[in-house]
Amino acid sequence: MTQFETERLILRPMTAADHDALADMLFDSQVVAYLRYRRVQSPAAFEQLFTTHFLADTTTVFGIERRRDHQLIGFYEFHGSGATGELTYALSPAAWGHGYVAEAGNCLMHYGFETLNYETIEAHYECQP
Repeated sequence: MTQFETERLILRPMTAADHDALADMLFDSQVVAYLRYRRVQSPAAFEQLFTTHFLADTTTVFGIERRRDHQLIGFYEFHGSGATGELTYALSPAAWGHGYVAEAGNCLMHYGFETLNYETIEAHYECQP
């Protein structure tokens, strides 16, 4: 299992226990405003995505867990295309403004370059229609 620890965070594969916290994030329009996941509109669509993507991919999808209380506060993931990795992330609103994205991202950038062998790592957002 690929897992990383930073000063305040644990970055680890998603588990079944993350279901409700992740659902809350993906059904929050503020959280997904600029993510492809804003198209997840129903519980059935979430269930399929949770099972086939978030639980199934343990090397490029990571839950962001706070070390102090072991709460899932977000996720980071790579989408690869050849030598380029694209990072996507989301945090629950209560976790905004604490520097968690930079802390987790710094760790995962090293992983992306050194382990996944990306030559380039990009971050993208999706414009609202």
